[in-house]
Amino acid sequence: MPDSVTSSPAKSAAGSEQWPSEAADFVVRTVGTVRDKTTGPAIKGARAAVFGMFAALVGLALLVLFAIALVRVITVYMPHEKVWPADLIVGGVFSVAGIALWTRTRARP
Repeated sequence: MPDSVTSSPAKSAAGSEQWPSEAADFVVRTVGTVRDKTTGPAIKGARAAVFGMFAALVGLALLVLFAIALVRVITVYMPHEKVWPADLIVGGVFSVAGIALWTRTRARP
C-alpha cells in the first residue's frame, strides 16, 4: 500500500508539470483548425471577388478601347472620311454579338 501511494503522487507531480504545455498545444491546435476552416474559405472568396472585379474592369476598359480603335481604323481606311459608316459597322458587330448572347439566356422558372 505505501508503494502505490508514493508512486501515485510522483506520477501526478510529473503529469502536473506537463499539463499546461499540453493544454496550450491543444488550444493552439484547436484555434488553428477553426481558423483554417472559417477564415481560409472567406479569404479565398474575397480574393476571388476582388480579382474578378479587377478582371471585369480591365476587360471592359479594353473592350471600349478596342471599339474606339476599330472606329478610328475603319474611318481612316474608308474611301470617304465620314464617321457614320464606321459607327454603323462597329455598332452592327456589337448588336449581333449582343443578340447572340441574348438568345443563349434562359427564362427563370
